[in-house]
Amino acid sequence: MDRGKSANLLTILDSWTSAADYINEHGTRLIGHEPSVAPKAYRHVVYAGLSPKHQDEFRCEVHEQLPCEYFEFLAVANGMILFSGAIRVLGYVARDRDGEHHIHNFPPSVLSANTFAPLTKAAGGNFVIGFYKEDGSYVYIDASGRVVRFDYEGDNNLIEQWDSFCHWMESEIERLDAMPIALH
Repeated sequence: MDRGKSANLLTILDSWTSAADYINEHGTRLIGHEPSVAPKAYRHVVYAGLSPKHQDEFRCEVHEQLPCEYFEFLAVANGMILFSGAIRVLGYVARDRDGEHHIHNFPPSVLSANTFAPLTKAAGGNFVIGFYKEDGSYVYIDASGRVVRFDYEGDNNLIEQWDSFCHWMESEIERLDAMPIALH
């Protein structure tokens, strides 16, 4: 995936923006203000991309060979919470971060997910990059770039798979966007 494909994902989210949206001091984009849920509730949270320094730091922290596509995505958006948490794409929390560790400031940690032994065992040694609220399933990316959604709490079976990170994100955004809001 090149930056163009990563940027396409953000273009989709940009199409949902309104005057009530917000970018906080950490560069996190809060899209789709939902004051009926809570005063600071947003439908989508898109974390600012990793700086080159933090990209290098993340590469040093990760011991697996990860596809370039995931790193390229993190340069554009260091994780996302989509459709009021229906999908969470994990990101890297830098060592030198400053500020409160609040959900709107920093993404759910991809490193934490990949050090939790039962989860990594269920992922078969592949790199966990996200999860689904609806059923507690997780998503991993393998060295070839294939993305797999798997049942973590049940029998660890494959639920669905995609040929790339970008294909996963685009198809899931399209699927969830077509659903009634109450089902997210």
